[in-house]
Amino acid sequence: MSVAYFIVLDTDDVDFDTFVNGKHVAAVFDDLIAFCQQHSLNTIDDFTSQDVSDFLDEFEFDELASPPVQWFAAAHGISWLEQLLQTLKSEAPNFASQAVIDDLDEYLSVLKQANQVGASWHFELDF
Repeated sequence: MSVAYFIVLDTDDVDFDTFVNGKHVAAVFDDLIAFCQQHSLNTIDDFTSQDVSDFLDEFEFDELASPPVQWFAAAHGISWLEQLLQTLKSEAPNFASQAVIDDLDEYLSVLKQANQVGASWHFELDF
């Protein structure tokens, strides 16, 4: 079972593909969080929002109170990703493989397209 971060838009009515593998980012999650914190950048957790009921059946939990799902302006995500990518590329930490950079670039591409159509977004986890 592998974890992946993927983008969800607040609308399904778009004419572009929102798919990003996201597994490479998930694989370096701890390093990426530490790097972002070290550079006073938002983290992927800051943009992750998911209804916990998505997991109730899979993990056999009783009913849980789920916080409301949050949506973010695409422009906010674009700014964060551009700063993150610039910093990763200039410092080239060991965890920032080309596959990780590619995932982040693909997220950026999706958010730029989302911004053009006025869509909000968030990350969700796929287990």
